[in-house]
Amino acid sequence: MRQIIFLTWLFLVLATTANALSSSAPVNLSADSLILNQETGLYRAEGDVLISQGDLVLQAGSADWNQETGEALCRDGIRLESPEGVLTGDSLKYDFNRGLGLLENGDARFSAYSVYLAGEQIEKRGDISYRVTDGTFTTCAGETPSWKLTSSQLDVDIEGYARARHAIFYLRNVPVLYLPYIALPAKTERQSGLLFPEISHSNRLGNRYQQPFYLVLDDHLDATFDLDYMSDFGVGTALEMRYLPPSSRPGRLYVNYINGLKEEPDRVLAEWDHDGLLPGGIRLVADAEYVNKKDYYNIFGQDADSYAREKVQSTLYLSRAWDRTNLSGQAKYIRNLEQSSADQLQYLPELRLDYLPQRIGDSPLFAAFMAEPTYLWHRDGLKGGRLRLLPLLGTDLFVSRYLELVPTVSWLQRNYHFDGSDEDKGVPLASLTAGSRLTRVYRLESEKVSHLRHVIEPMLHYLYIPNVDQSDLPQLDSRDRIDPVNLVTFELMNRLTARILDGDGTPKFREIASLRLAVDYDISEQRRDLGPPPDTNRPFSPVRGELVLRPSENSFLRGDIAYDGNDNAGYVESWSAWGGFNDRQGNGLLVNYNYQKDDFDYISGGIDLALFDPLYISYEHRQDLISNLKLEDVVQLEYRGQCWSLMLSYSDRPDEEKINIQFSLSGFSRQQLIDSVTASIKNFF
Repeated sequence: MRQIIFLTWLFLVLATTANALSSSAPVNLSADSLILNQETGLYRAEGDVLISQGDLVLQAGSADWNQETGEALCRDGIRLESPEGVLTGDSLKYDFNRGLGLLENGDARFSAYSVYLAGEQIEKRGDISYRVTDGTFTTCAGETPSWKLTSSQLDVDIEGYARARHAIFYLRNVPVLYLPYIALPAKTERQSGLLFPEISHSNRLGNRYQQPFYLVLDDHLDATFDLDYMSDFGVGTALEMRYLPPSSRPGRLYVNYINGLKEEPDRVLAEWDHDGLLPGGIRLVADAEYVNKKDYYNIFGQDADSYAREKVQSTLYLSRAWDRTNLSGQAKYIRNLEQSSADQLQYLPELRLDYLPQRIGDSPLFAAFMAEPTYLWHRDGLKGGRLRLLPLLGTDLFVSRYLELVPTVSWLQRNYHFDGSDEDKGVPLASLTAGSRLTRVYRLESEKVSHLRHVIEPMLHYLYIPNVDQSDLPQLDSRDRIDPVNLVTFELMNRLTARILDGDGTPKFREIASLRLAVDYDISEQRRDLGPPPDTNRPFSPVRGELVLRPSENSFLRGDIAYDGNDNAGYVESWSAWGGFNDRQGNGLLVNYNYQKDDFDYISGGIDLALFDPLYISYEHRQDLISNLKLEDVVQLEYRGQCWSLMLSYSDRPDEEKINIQFSLSGFSRQQLIDSVTASIKNFF
């Protein structure tokens, strides 16, 4: 019976296609029965109705079809599938010619776009445009989404916006916010608009409200503009531009201007980060920073490395590499944030030409060369040029399969021109490196670790620089004084690498342990004439040790130690240890300890807990053990719903306490809201 009805319908399709000028695909129908009403020209299909047009498939219990208009009225268990998503409901009026329709008591699930609609009526007004009456909008899947927006009328453009008036924002089934007007992005591509604000309070800045606006400028260019109000400090405006030029890493340009209140001075910060290739194979790297007030980072730094900064350094670097030659140049400006920068040495500019080691013909010798002209100046001091030249000659001697010798000789020439006078000096250098490599592989009877490879690399390095009088040369940095050296360095490196099998037997290699030991022996110090007691020779440097353990992909432990054994008693000059664990599920631990004799004794650490999912907890602490001073405490609580999160953090520093609140909806990338939602968000907070 179904076959007969389908053949009858096929003839109808041909006639319909001629009338459906706006549709490029034919319409096909099958049903248990098909009846034509001669008076109205309507076809009634009953039982397991299936209508298809290209990628569109419509299922219903019954349907009325008008071959003149191309309209269908479907009832009883509606399901409409298309590349955009799936619509289900009680009844559907659909125009196959124009691709428009009206769904009663239904919902629409556009999983590819993370957009979900439900309402008394869902009207398809365009290719991917819908109007929802007495319904909801969300980007969360499930019968009870983590958040939703309800309104008497919602206009939704997939890859556009969901707009509503007099809307109510729900967290699950709890109403939390009334919005006179809102337009949320219902898209996967970047769009300009307001981001969620950040609210905080501190005893230094007062109440703080930060409102960012996201702006899409091009496919590879976007920007964020921030308005930052601090009740006890000032009003800030910031612009951050991000770009991705061809053959480059992402670049960033940031400018922040803060108009001070309550007798606070104005403050300015400018930053530029860039690393990419210019035409001709030239690499440009920029790492530039500028602050007009030295306390900027101390006030607005986000972490310990930032707010404890002592210097600001700006560097502009250019380089061009050939097969065996590299030419580079940089301009470096350093500003001291702790004291005056008048005596700070600046490098503006510094050039360098390197000819990398290359074999001389068929001989066993190789040659290298370095030239480094630099213009150096102090704001209130010497200004002039320095040229460093370093030709080098060496060879590789493979004494046996277990021993390699690399002797080199070089000459370091320095020429100066400062304040109208010229000085120059040359210093010879000689070195010898002897190294070996011993390897053994152990086969293990284990399902996960099949082999262990142990590598031992002993090395001896000797460096000799004679004593040359350099008192007539300017002294600007460490490269202006070449101290005499008669030094032997002993080094022993151990590496343990495991061959690990995945569940499918695929091997991978991980260095699970390494141990490095090194010590210097100063021959000149050993020969030094002793003064009266208690003066003693100290030819050995502290023994340096470094241990790294990686027992699993999720954990590590590292320790460094320097032990001075010149005295009979001996002592630890410095040591540090840090380790961590992260289970990739949100739980982690990190501890760091640093000790330097007569200088600092410092510990820091943090812990992340996901054990109380959906509540995530993190805690960070830094402590000065010498003064027993707490440097920082940070506690952060984050509740993560299915498609939203609320974060509350508290930080305590010696000069500031701060409370911060952040709310975000997932699925919106960087942009969350557009202009018209600003007033609603302010009322919410």
